Amino acid sequence: MKQKFTALIAILMLMVIPAVAQADSSSASGSGYSVTTNYQGIFVLPPPIPPLQAKVSVLTGEKFDSLWKIKIDLRDPSENVVDTVICLKTDLVWYDGTAPNGKPIKWAWIGPLEPEAPYAWTVGDYSVKAYFYATDGNDIANILCLEAMRATTVMMVPEVPFGTIATLLAMFGALGVFALKKKQMFPIRIPS
Repeated sequence: MKQKFTALIAILMLMVIPAVAQADSSSASGSGYSVTTNYQGIFVLPPPIPPLQAKVSVLTGEKFDSLWKIKIDLRDPSENVVDTVICLKTDLVWYDGTAPNGKPIKWAWIGPLEPEAPYAWTVGDYSVKAYFYATDGNDIANILCLEAMRATTVMMVPEVPFGTIATLLAMFGALGVFALKKKQMFPIRIPS
């Protein structure tokens, strides 16, 4: 009986606590350029405080030396570009860092990013797209960060991979198992 109980608990835990693997989005991508934000994939009530900013990373050496300017587009949940920020490389404060693969990178913050008129913050997943330009003006890379920020409302239903119904079933199932175990440990005796 103990083995069945342990197996049931393990199955319930797998239903309620799914494993999610996520790559380090702040590292330089295969192209040598990457972008992320200070609210990467986080649920936020708009407007975000502190303001939304983009973090750009560039591999050092030739890729960094050939960089001239960076353009960042903020996109709302409908994929409309609601803000654009353009910065020259020389206007940014660059910091030294290391990518997960051990290669040296330089990174900087760009922002704040916020919808310009006539747009306003709406509920949904925002994204940023960074365009990296060389000194000759050619577009050398453009990187899309799909989850820049997840704007939500107070009336939000949490996201669960198997859905809210599966979560409720798992909770009630665990309650039922607990009640059965308690009943077996402390049987009810009716006085005669």
